[in-house]
Amino acid sequence: MTGIKKETIQELRERIPKLFTRFIYLLFVVFFMYGILPMLNFLQKITIIFDLSLYHILNVFSPIIALFIIFEIWKEIGPIFDTLVSQFIYTLPGLKRIEKMSIRRILSDFTYVIIVILIVTTLSPMASRLSFAVGNIISLISLMVIFLLFYDAGKISYTMLEKRVRRLRKISVRKQKT
Repeated sequence: MTGIKKETIQELRERIPKLFTRFIYLLFVVFFMYGILPMLNFLQKITIIFDLSLYHILNVFSPIIALFIIFEIWKEIGPIFDTLVSQFIYTLPGLKRIEKMSIRRILSDFTYVIIVILIVTTLSPMASRLSFAVGNIISLISLMVIFLLFYDAGKISYTMLEKRVRRLRKISVRKQKT
C-alpha cells in the first residue's frame, strides 16, 4: 500500500467496521419490514394508544428507524468515500486539477444513486401501505433522480473525454507538422 498515509489506513480501519455494522442493522430492519411484519397481522387486534394498533405503530416506525440507519451509513460513507477517491485520483497519472474534481463528482453521483436506492427501499413498504399512488409517485421520483444522476455523470465523462481527444488531436497535428 504505497502512497497511503498511516492516518488514512487507521481512519479506514475505524470507519469500515462501523459501516459494516450499520449495514447489518439496516438489513435486520428491512428484513423485519418485508419478512416478519407482514406475518404479524394478529398485532392489529392489540390497541396501544389513540386507537392505533401495535401493528400500525410498527409499520410506521420501522421505515423511520431504517431512514435513521441510512443517514448514519451516509455519515460513515462520506469520509470513507473522500479518502478512497483521493487515493484513487492520486494514483492516476497526468490528471489536471479540473479532471480530478470531475472524477470526484462522477464517483459521488454513483454514491448518491446507492443512497437513493437505499432510501426508496426503506420507504416503499410504508408508501405502498398508505396508497398505491403514493408508492408509484415515490418510485417515479426516485427513477427521475437516478436518471438525472446518471445523466450528470455521463455528461461529465463525455466532456472529459472530449477534452482529452482535443489535446491528443493537437499533439498529433504538431507531430505531423514537424
